[in-house]
Amino acid sequence: MRRFLTVLLSFYWIAFFSLAAWAGLLSGALPSVNGGILNMAGGFAPVIANSLIAVLFLWTALSAALDGAESGQQTEEIARLACAGGVGLMFMSFLNGATMSSTMLPGPGETSVLLALLVSYVVIRIERREAPQREDKLAVATPVSIARLNALGAAHGSLLDRIPMPSVTASVIPFDDMKGN
Repeated sequence: MRRFLTVLLSFYWIAFFSLAAWAGLLSGALPSVNGGILNMAGGFAPVIANSLIAVLFLWTALSAALDGAESGQQTEEIARLACAGGVGLMFMSFLNGATMSSTMLPGPGETSVLLALLVSYVVIRIERREAPQREDKLAVATPVSIARLNALGAAHGSLLDRIPMPSVTASVIPFDDMKGN
């Protein structure tokens, strides 16, 4: 499988956002004005948002696993959408935590999840960009490519022979033992 890390990270985020949606559903939080920004939008808004992000990561995993194209552009676009949704949801969680706490600062849990989402997206992008290079290195050389490389090597060698090089590159300095001898 070419995009192993993309599929693995996608399954991790599927589990994370699915469990967050399940926990929100089990909490049974009803909409209230004093419950924070997410609860003002409705009790099921966090559940729907987490479920939607989990479905986007599922789409990313399926696209990475089944994508036969060399570029993987579709997988990267879906991953970008899923990670952007996750980052947006974490920012909403920041705002929710800030309105409900006295410090008005996000907790380390939200910060670490946001950082992990961003690192996951960078890993997915790197893996997509490195995949064609790995396949090129593993490609079997054909006689035409071998002949082309030999011709390039010969042309390079003949051009190097045309560069004038002095026969003596440095003047010979006599040895002196600093005593005048």
